[in-house]
Amino acid sequence: MGIKLAFQDEADFSGIGAKREPLRISNVIQKAFIEVEEKGTTAAAGSAVVAAVPDSLDIPIPPREFYVDHPFIFYFRLNKLGLNLFVGRYKSP
Repeated sequence: MGIKLAFQDEADFSGIGAKREPLRISNVIQKAFIEVEEKGTTAAAGSAVVAAVPDSLDIPIPPREFYVDHPFIFYFRLNKLGLNLFVGRYKSP
């Protein structure tokens, strides 16, 4: 697709982060769904590019249990750069 440089260490994404630390693309995700019901069809798709500071890529994160039994708002924040990466809302269990 012609974007090989974006995945190499030489890529310069310094203008994206608040603290101007070097960033690297660690993952690209695309997700889509189609729901078909008698009332109609719903379709949605989304893409995300996950950026990380190179020295943080190899830090293992232990899994945590999280019980979803009520609506809530969530966000994924990269504190080191002062960035909210994803913000969302969960409405029903």
